[in-house]
Amino acid sequence: MIYEPLKINKLRNNIQVLKKARVEVDTHVGQERLIDEPDLSKLHYLQVIISETFRLFPTELLLLPHISSDDCIIEGYNMPRDTILLVNAWAIHGSPKVWDDPTSFKPEWFEGGEVGHKLMPFGLGRRACLGAEVLKKTRVEVDTYVGQERLIDEPDFSKLHYLQAIIYETFRLFPAIPLLLLHISSDDCILEGFNAPRDTILLVNAWAIHRDPKVWDDPTSFKLERFEGGKVEWHKLMSFRLGRRTCPGVERVVGLALGLIQCFEWKKVSEETVDLTKRNGLTMPKVAIGSNVQIA
Repeated sequence: MIYEPLKINKLRNNIQVLKKARVEVDTHVGQERLIDEPDLSKLHYLQVIISETFRLFPTELLLLPHISSDDCIIEGYNMPRDTILLVNAWAIHGSPKVWDDPTSFKPEWFEGGEVGHKLMPFGLGRRACLGAEVLKKTRVEVDTYVGQERLIDEPDFSKLHYLQAIIYETFRLFPAIPLLLLHISSDDCILEGFNAPRDTILLVNAWAIHRDPKVWDDPTSFKLERFEGGKVEWHKLMSFRLGRRTCPGVERVVGLALGLIQCFEWKKVSEETVDLTKRNGLTMPKVAIGSNVQIA
């Protein structure tokens, strides 16, 4: 928060930048309403200003600590397993080895649409901050198709495509149970080249399939785009079984539960990430008993 006056003053000192941004907003949004999230894809210059502002004034000087999961070498330095790595985003954003004239306010650095690996005000790659944006986009979708005068109801789901993508991707990473209910072959058969005599018990490890890099690209990352556009490869997603044995009502029940997004504001109570580590067991409960989420 101590950076907020500095950010505003930077814009005040760059009148031409402000004028150009105003022209863009007036062209694509007009003066009859405020900017809304769907407008951002058209406001390229405004996005450029945001990127350059966060380059000069990242929200945090140091990113959240990273811990090496194995022995590795980073920039020529040996990093044993469990080494704690602190990334100084402020120093990187102000380094003349990385940026030309780094102390100047130059939105044109980002006008080509390429932000790249040099800008990291909210982390980078799979560890970048995206939860808040996901919640915000969900709220916009719900407000657009449902409104604020009533709660989400089952007939609304056919229009709430982004909410459906959240449900699918969440259950891909965190199925309700790791092993599906057992199947028993009713006759002799061959499964994937294996002979399965009659009455063979088959256990399907949904958790392993959902995180298999042979089945999913970058399987440990939370990527809603896998299911955006209404395309779902059902034979790969089996959180509640598959085919005739699948649970028909779970998506609707979960969707109604996620209606809490409509009713409350969700946020983290600290900078620590919410611990989603699982314990071993039939239902894989969370290791962390407490939570880092506040509902208001």
